[in-house]
Amino acid sequence: MRTLLVTSKKVYNINQDSKRVKVFSLFNKKAMVKREIPVELITAISVSTESSEFLLHVPSQYDYRFSSPTFRSQIIETVMMAHFNKTHSKAMKVFFHEDVNLTDYVTTEKMAK
Repeated sequence: MRTLLVTSKKVYNINQDSKRVKVFSLFNKKAMVKREIPVELITAISVSTESSEFLLHVPSQYDYRFSSPTFRSQIIETVMMAHFNKTHSKAMKVFFHEDVNLTDYVTTEKMAK
């Protein structure tokens, strides 16, 4: 299971499954964080109209693909608000795709290298 944490400065992907990570995180809190994305680096969001998937587009790194059947709208709104508050720029672009799976629209870590 992955947990997404959105703050006013960053989006964190937190790994809660690994027993090794849980034990190690007692000594090093960074061990739980798989990825952190400064909100100002997120330039757009892609949203599936057919599933709970969405993408955070991060051109200077690589995109972040996530699915949340329960909290997708709240996550997207929170990311957009954090981005606006941090950058004071106009609204972030949002793209809607009529696909269940957004893999065709994501830039992966491997592609970014």
